[in-house]
Amino acid sequence: FRCPGVPVVPLLSIGFCLFLMAHLQALTWAAFLVWLVLGLVIYFAYARRNAVLHNHGG
Repeated sequence: FRCPGVPVVPLLSIGFCLFLMAHLQALTWAAFLVWLVLGLVIYFAYARRNAVLHNHGG
């Protein structure tokens, strides 16, 4: 797809996202980190058990 106004629109989007993230409460960041770690643990545990190279001996 094409983004209009490159590079202005992407840079403004990044700036607005950073602005919003900077104003989040600490509790929101803590919850985000907990869910991030939980998601990564599930992702890598699933990948380790279901990897093709792991199951077929590589």
